[in-house]
Parts: sequence; C-alpha cells; structure tokens
Amino acid sequence: MQGVMIAEVSIPANSTVNNIFSGDPFVTLSSPSLISAAMTQSAVGLRVQLSVGGRLAVNDAVPPVSTVMPKIPDDFFFNFGGLTAETIVGRVTNTTAGALTIRAVVQMADG
Repeated sequence: MQGVMIAEVSIPANSTVNNIFSGDPFVTLSSPSLISAAMTQSAVGLRVQLSVGGRLAVNDAVPPVSTVMPKIPDDFFFNFGGLTAETIVGRVTNTTAGALTIRAVVQMADG
C-alpha cells in the first residue's frame, strides 16, 4: 500500500485531539507499511504522540514551529512500521491558553 495523509487541525486551548487523522481513508493500513511522518505547529505549546496498532512510536514530541506544511524530506524525522489493519493515531495536546494549529504529513510505503 502507498498513501499520504495530510492534516491541518486547530487544537483548542488546553485540550487534546485524540486523533488528528480520524476519518482519513488511509488511517487504517491495508498492508504492512513503512511510515514516515512530519509535523509542524503554528506556535510553541503543542505536544504530540504517534502510535500505530496501539504501539507508541513517538511520545510527547514537540514539533518545530512553522507557518507552512512540513517539507519533504527536511521535516520528516518520525519513522516507524505498521502491520495490516493497524490504525495510525496522532494525538495532539495543546498546553496553552489559545488555539494552535498542527500541520502533519504522513507517507506510507509498502513494507
């Protein structure tokens, strides 16, 4: 399987979005895959967890600040694998008193 997920989500003040990829047709893997992910945030204050199939791949990461989508390959530093029927979850927590935006690109390749 090959695919790309792109998300740009506003995270409300002092809250968590449990999966910024929810509803994307590629969120559940259709075959074993190598996954590369990149994220940027609009300002300092977001914390990210990435998991696949319930396995934590990235915990409490702080994405770089940028006003644009992550650049390929410069901002891609999360790499992990996933198996058929596993779900990719991007959980984002805003630790500030104002809404912030997370921008993410996830690429999947046959693995």
